[in-house]
Amino acid sequence: FECGNGICEPGENELTCPQDCQGQLSSCADFGINVVELSDFDLETCTRTRFGLIPGNIDKIPSAGVRIIGSDYANAKNSEASFGRDLIQWYTMYGPTGEGELDFSTMDAKMAEYKSGNLKVILTLRANHPNKSEVGFNIGGRTLFEPDSYPKNITEWTDYLQAFADRYYVNPSPEHAGVLAAIQVGNEWGHQFEVNGSYGRWNSNQRDEAILSLQNVSYNAIKEIAPSLPVVAFAVSGTPAFTLGAGYNEDGWIYDGQYYNPVLGRRNGISIIRQEDVGQNTVESFRRAMVNGSPFYDYFDAHIYFQNPEEARYVANFVRDTWRVNGISNKGLISTEFAVPIFNYSYGLHGYNVKAAQAVAFHAGFDAITWGNWNPSPGMNLLQTSLKTCGSNAQNCYQLNQIANYSYFSGLSKDFSRVRRQGDAFSFVTGTGNNNYNLGWDIPPYPGLRQCSDGLDNDEDGSVDLDDSDCIVFHPDCGTGNNIRQNLSNPNCIDPLGFSENNWIFTF
Repeated sequence: FECGNGICEPGENELTCPQDCQGQLSSCADFGINVVELSDFDLETCTRTRFGLIPGNIDKIPSAGVRIIGSDYANAKNSEASFGRDLIQWYTMYGPTGEGELDFSTMDAKMAEYKSGNLKVILTLRANHPNKSEVGFNIGGRTLFEPDSYPKNITEWTDYLQAFADRYYVNPSPEHAGVLAAIQVGNEWGHQFEVNGSYGRWNSNQRDEAILSLQNVSYNAIKEIAPSLPVVAFAVSGTPAFTLGAGYNEDGWIYDGQYYNPVLGRRNGISIIRQEDVGQNTVESFRRAMVNGSPFYDYFDAHIYFQNPEEARYVANFVRDTWRVNGISNKGLISTEFAVPIFNYSYGLHGYNVKAAQAVAFHAGFDAITWGNWNPSPGMNLLQTSLKTCGSNAQNCYQLNQIANYSYFSGLSKDFSRVRRQGDAFSFVTGTGNNNYNLGWDIPPYPGLRQCSDGLDNDEDGSVDLDDSDCIVFHPDCGTGNNIRQNLSNPNCIDPLGFSENNWIFTF
């Protein structure tokens, strides 16, 4: 076919050949798709331009990332990922005790490995140091969960940030050039940041003010020496719940993540929450992070662990509508932790969602996504266990399915410039052409085992499942009954076809 001959031929459309194919696309409203129209969105054709809100003088983060690469850079590259995300604890950049001079030797080697795999990286720099931060802790154990706090010496902190920006972005050595995609200041400060009032800066009621102050000085320090280097805001977790509470969730409920607990009176499965169950103070905290922090980020980071693909659209709508109402522009939207489904899934349904959830998210407003490391057993890494042969271990087969679906979707959508949605059909415009994906392709059956305590009628027999006499769980090596759950410590107590009532949750 030949674009420009006046005929809208097969293979051409209004995106790839607008001069021949005007009027071929339907609006979002024609399909009942609610999105927030900002300057990057054309509602009449239901088409979004990626990076349409980000100023031209800010570097663009690639679209396809994986959350944890570990040391498996080769497999990360083979997966079609373009970047990874690394959380750096402040104290680890010094000697074994967290003292002494800054030591970049380990970081240098890691950045060189990213380079060798043709990968970029987002560095999440945390403000957690046992002696340099206002809230101390003992090194050892799971220090990843120790809170960040305000640096005692703010100049020492800003020098630290600038050292990273200079070494890996402004004046990088050849083996590190082009690797640093962005710096994120803090991880999930909504629950990982504490105030120590004894230093006289902030009291316990001023945590938001302390966070905003640290965002301010950190952003300006990085921009002072690297104006075009993207700065990502600290991430907000729990966004599906906040979105539900704010009224943007069109389903009206989400799973709450509470597993079987006899003390709480739950039997099998998990329960749900509705809009009225979400505290409005948490919703307002989310809004404040988006609005008050907006002068100090280029990308806003929404962590999303949820149940169905459309929830990504609900989260994007909440963020974008907040920007619209408050006159905030020139920002990008990223999720550095993104994975579905959390509950009631099978291997097949999870593999399907790897594709479907990202398609919905990119169209609704996300510019970049780092897919989470989801596994059916604790401690396994998305990539490091994904390319093994199955053997007798069904979990490895699951990983193969997961990575295959990730690679497939990233291959057709990576670094797209525009995406349109027509009902279930998506079209991604990339440098290699126009690639299509449909939510209706290869939908696996929903897991057969039903939730017994979520308050829903999953089998559509007219009564909630908890009232059904046959609503029990059966796992061959676990026994039967209404209070049986899969056993994390017993590999034989796993449903090989999938997980529903008490399935595995993500691992860090």
